[in-house]
Amino acid sequence: MDNANALFFDGHAGRLRLAHLPRPILKRGETLVRVEAATICGSDVHTIHKRREVLVPTILGHEILGFVEDFGEGASRFDARGGNLEIGDRVVWGVVAHCGACGFCGRGLTQKCSRATKYGHEKAEFGSEWTGGFGEWCVLAPGTTVVKVPIEIPAGLLCPASCSTATVFSAMEAAGDLSGKTFLITGAGLLGATAILVSRFYGAKKIFVVEALEHRRLKAMELGASDAFPPGDLLRNVELPPIDVFLEFSGSNSAWEVGTRFLSTGGVAVLIGSVFPSKDASINLETVVRRMWTIRGVHNYGPRHLIRAVDFLTNSEMALSLTGLVGPWFAMGQYTEALEQAVKPETYRTGFLMDRK
Repeated sequence: MDNANALFFDGHAGRLRLAHLPRPILKRGETLVRVEAATICGSDVHTIHKRREVLVPTILGHEILGFVEDFGEGASRFDARGGNLEIGDRVVWGVVAHCGACGFCGRGLTQKCSRATKYGHEKAEFGSEWTGGFGEWCVLAPGTTVVKVPIEIPAGLLCPASCSTATVFSAMEAAGDLSGKTFLITGAGLLGATAILVSRFYGAKKIFVVEALEHRRLKAMELGASDAFPPGDLLRNVELPPIDVFLEFSGSNSAWEVGTRFLSTGGVAVLIGSVFPSKDASINLETVVRRMWTIRGVHNYGPRHLIRAVDFLTNSEMALSLTGLVGPWFAMGQYTEALEQAVKPETYRTGFLMDRK
């Protein structure tokens, strides 16, 4: 195939541009992947609607599934588990390619690598355009965490592995010991829905969910939440037991302020959803001290979290409940319809299935 499709974001709010580009020529250490599918993450929506700034033009998309097509000279032939990586292998990969040598990598913060390539976030330069999922090719840089996945697992289950699922596992690690704990989860989009299942997977005692949309509250209950409330109920007439683990996925300052009302002495609050500009939130430092809270921020994840995410998605029957949360799928030429679908309240994830006929 000489030319392939790619969708570019040029900085115009609410719009993408379909272009045809030649097959990429690999540089040393690079791996070429033929994209099977890519989902539209909430952060992609924020970018497209100018709630986040990125360098343009760019190919967005970082929840990607594909097949290894070719290796550049000196490219790694091993996946993250140390197994052989071969042409034709079906794979997902980490959102950040890291150098392994900078100060952040040395501290285990590979997602903050000072020489990072971040898929779906890079400016498209001549000869280095294919760095996002909204295209039929993706070029993997050296230092990318690549994990092989089974062919029989649905694309809708696997695409979010490299964003929402791995991020949830990173959040769970930040929260510490989880067995027998009472959880409060604010925001029940795909991240929150996944966190309900993973909390159960780790042995949560109770899981309470706060979500504005009724259909997401109902889905949270189907997934195993103990109860689910609209945000206003916690302000007026609902009392919760002491919360051991508070996971904030909504990015709302009010969710943070309401959720911490119920956080127990010795509790852990993990903030994940605040990835776009917002006003400062209030916090009483004396309360933090006297209640001995731990507050953690989690942005993206490390290689081990992606491996755990893939293990969960491919080996746990519990994970199958997430399959129906992704869809409908669109061809790349239907990008206008895909963007309209992505902002509908009932949509957890939609995305592109690549037509390569």
